[in-house]
Amino acid sequence: MLEYENQLLLDLLHDDALLVLAKGLGLERIFLNVLRTRDEEEDYFIQNAGNISIRKVTSEISINERSSMYKAGGIYFMSTRILTVDLLKDRLPASLITGLLVYRAHHTADSCQETFVLRLYRQKNKTGFIKAFSDAPSYFKSGAFRKTERIMRNLFVRNLILCPRFQIDVCSTLEKNPPEVIELHLHMTTEMLTLQTAILDLMDFTLKEIKRINPQLYSEDDEVTLKVENAISKSFL
Repeated sequence: MLEYENQLLLDLLHDDALLVLAKGLGLERIFLNVLRTRDEEEDYFIQNAGNISIRKVTSEISINERSSMYKAGGIYFMSTRILTVDLLKDRLPASLITGLLVYRAHHTADSCQETFVLRLYRQKNKTGFIKAFSDAPSYFKSGAFRKTERIMRNLFVRNLILCPRFQIDVCSTLEKNPPEVIELHLHMTTEMLTLQTAILDLMDFTLKEIKRINPQLYSEDDEVTLKVENAISKSFL
């Protein structure tokens, strides 16, 4: 792992937190290493995981059978709805869950079912950990007022770990291996040039027709704005 990744891993292991990284800084690698941190009992379980069958829990499995499965341990895949109901009915004892890792927390925090699962877990298990991960920092600053605070409250975490690309230890790590930029210039074919010319002619004709049909809607400034070179820009609309 890189230096800043090791520091982030230590910060996450120290306390429950929401980690927000800039895109491309290795969220998956950090998440994987958090999964790999385990005590001796968990290490024994991982080593013998090859002998444990992975089961999919569906509504077709009876309530009593699901309860026995959970108590026996193992690896299970299930929908959020089934997990919510089984936690609510204590078929899946929350005390047996060491902790929860929330991947892509910016999506999960806005889901009513996932948020309810976290609430049930925290109400019934005060000592288990909750660690959340996200690589979409723009999501936390857009939209509703105090959005980050609300997401952290839904995740039941008190600590926020931010890792922008301009952070000192991140910059020093990235500067050791600067990216190699390769520019490719492609020449347009004759057919492409013909199509481009035809499209520009159509746009020019359309703009002239708009000004002719609606002369009262345009001022002298619009005469300058309504040109083909401006119309091909995204800001034109």
